[in-house]
Amino acid sequence: MCIVCAVTGLEGLSVLPHLEILDLSFNKFTGSILSSIGALPSLRTLRLRGNGMDGVDNLRGLCSLKQLRVLDLWNNHFAGELPECLSNLTSLQKLRLTYNSFKIPFSLSPFSNLSKLKTLYADHNQVIYSDEGEKNSAKFLQTLYLSATEGYGGDNFPAFLHHQRELQVLHISNVRIANDGFPAWLLRNNSRLRELNLVNDSLSGGLEFQPHWNLTQLDISDNDLEGPIPSNVSNFLPNLSSLVMSNNDFDGAIPPFESGKLMYLDLSNNKLSGTLPGTLAKGCPLLRTLVLSGNKLDGRLLDFELQSLKTLRLDHNQFQGSIPIGLSRSPALNFLDVSNNDLSGTIPSWLSTMPSLDVLDLSGNDLVGELPRGLPSPWMTQVYLSKNRLVGQFRIDSISDEYRLLILDVSHNRLSAIEPMEITTKAFPYSYQGRNLLLMSGINLSGNNFTGEIPEEFGNLTSIKLLNLSHNALTGSIPSTFSKFEQIESLDLCYNNLTGSIPAQLVDLNSLAVFSVAYNNLSGRTPERVAQFATFNENCYDGNPFLCGWPLPKKCTPGSPPQPSLPTEDGDDVDDGEVIDTEVFVSSFTVSFGMVLAAIATVLYINPNWRRRWFYYVEMVMEGCYYFMVDHLPVPEKYKVLDPSSGRLSWQ
Repeated sequence: MCIVCAVTGLEGLSVLPHLEILDLSFNKFTGSILSSIGALPSLRTLRLRGNGMDGVDNLRGLCSLKQLRVLDLWNNHFAGELPECLSNLTSLQKLRLTYNSFKIPFSLSPFSNLSKLKTLYADHNQVIYSDEGEKNSAKFLQTLYLSATEGYGGDNFPAFLHHQRELQVLHISNVRIANDGFPAWLLRNNSRLRELNLVNDSLSGGLEFQPHWNLTQLDISDNDLEGPIPSNVSNFLPNLSSLVMSNNDFDGAIPPFESGKLMYLDLSNNKLSGTLPGTLAKGCPLLRTLVLSGNKLDGRLLDFELQSLKTLRLDHNQFQGSIPIGLSRSPALNFLDVSNNDLSGTIPSWLSTMPSLDVLDLSGNDLVGELPRGLPSPWMTQVYLSKNRLVGQFRIDSISDEYRLLILDVSHNRLSAIEPMEITTKAFPYSYQGRNLLLMSGINLSGNNFTGEIPEEFGNLTSIKLLNLSHNALTGSIPSTFSKFEQIESLDLCYNNLTGSIPAQLVDLNSLAVFSVAYNNLSGRTPERVAQFATFNENCYDGNPFLCGWPLPKKCTPGSPPQPSLPTEDGDDVDDGEVIDTEVFVSSFTVSFGMVLAAIATVLYINPNWRRRWFYYVEMVMEGCYYFMVDHLPVPEKYKVLDPSSGRLSWQ
C-alpha cells in the first residue's frame, strides 16, 4: 500500500497503480487532471480541497474509481448538475461537495445508488426541487449537511427523510419549503439524532416537540414559526445543550427552563413578553450564553448569579429598574448588553472591577450620574454608554499600552468637560477574525456639552481609527498633534466653535476616509488638494464663512488668508470680499414686492369670500389705528369732539 499525503505535481502518478490516498488540496490544479486521477484503480481517499477546479464534465474522470471511499471537493468552482456516473462509486462512504455551485435535487436522487454513503456534506450549493417520490436508497445516512446559496425545495420535506433510521446530524438550511411546519416526525423517527438544524427554511405554524433523549443541539431560527414556546421543552428534550429559536414570531411568556445541561439559549427577535423566569438562574447552572434581545420583555433584570455565564444579551426590550448587583457575582461574564431598555439609576462602580468583562453596552437607557472612575477598565475592548443622561467630566485615567480599548462611545449624554488627560503611546490589539466591528478602534464623544479646547494629548492615540467630537461646544484650534493619527479613517469635528486654521499636516493622513469640520468658525485656506483630501467635497467645510479655497466657492486672495472682519465704529461688520450691488438689490426688491402684490390681488379677484374678509380686516385695522391715535397722541382741545354714540373723543 502506497500513501501520498500531499502532492505538488502529477509526475510519476502513472507508476503508482496501488496508490490509496491522494491529497492535492490547496494547489492550483484544474479539472482537467481528473482523467489522470481516474487511472488509479486502488484509490480510496481523494482530497481536492481549495483548488478552484471547474467543469462538471471533468468529474466523469472519477467515475471508474469503484474503490473510492472518501471524496472531498470542498471549495472549488464546480457548477451545474452532478454527472449520473457518480452513482458508480458504490464504495463511497463520505462525500464533501461544500462551497461549490452544484445543482443538487432536494430528493438527493443522484446518490440513490450509494447504499454505503454515511456522510454527505452538500452545503453552500444550489438546492433544486425534484418530484421523484421515493427514489432513494441511501437509507443509512448518519450525517447530512444540505444548505443552499439559493434554492426551493417544494411544499414538503423529501420522502427519503421519513425512512432514515441512522441519522445523527441533520442540517437543512436556506431551502424554501412552502407549506410544511416543524417536522416533529423527525424526532419521532430518528432516536439517534443529536443535532437538528432547520434554519431559514420558511417553516410556519406552531411548534410541537416529541420526547427525545439524545438531541443536544436544536436550531430553528429565521423561520415563520409562531405561537407560544412549548412549556415542556426541558422535560421532552432533557439533554439539550444548545437551543436557538431566534427570528420567528413566538409570543407569550418564556417557559420555565430547568435543564442541567443547557449551555446556549437564544430566543431573540420574537414577540415574547412578560418577566424573566427565575428558573433561568437556578435551573440552568451551566448556562454560558443567554440571548433574549429584540422582544417585549419587561420588569426588573434577574439578579443573576451564574458562575458559567459568559454572554448576556437583553437589549431592545422594556426592562426597568437598576442594574442588579447579582451580575457582579458572575465572574466569567465577558459580554454584557442591556442597551435600549428603560433602565434607570447610576452606572454601578463594580462594573469596572469585573475581571472578565470585555464588552459592555448600556446605551439607550435612562442612566444618570457621573461615569465611575476606572471605567473603562484596562481589559475592556468595547464600551457603549451613549444616549443616557450622564453628566460631569469625561476622564480616562492613564490610557497606556496595557489598555485593550477598541471602541469607547459616550455620545449623546450631558457630559460637560474633558478633563486633562495623561495619555501615553498606545498600541491597540487588532483582531481580523469575527465581526468587522473588531477592526475599528475609536472614541465617540459627540452630542454632549463639552466646552474648552481639545486636549493635545489626544494626538498620542496614534493607533486610533475613529474620533468623533461633533455636536459639542469646543473652542480653540484643531491640535496639530492630530497629524499623528496614522491609521485614522474617520475624523468628525463638526458643529463646534473651533477657530483658527486647519493644520496643513493633516494631509499626511493617508487612511482618512471620512472628514468633517463643518459649522465651526475656522478661517484660512482649506488643506492642499492631495491624497485623501482630494476626495472631500464642500459639505466637509460648510458653515465656516472665513474658510476659502477648493472645494469651496470662495476663492482665496493672494497674500494673507482671509480673516474674520472687524466691527466698525458704528458697530457694523464690514467684509471687503462681500460688497452688495445696490442696483441689483433695489431691482430685485422691487420685482419681488410687485409679485407679492400681484399674487394678493389675483387671489382676492378670484375668491369673493376672501375679498370680503380682506376688506373687513383692512377696515378693522384702520379703525384700530384711528382710536389708538385719539387715545395716545397729544391733540389740541379745539380739535377734539365727543362722540355721543360711543362716549369717546374723536378728532374733528
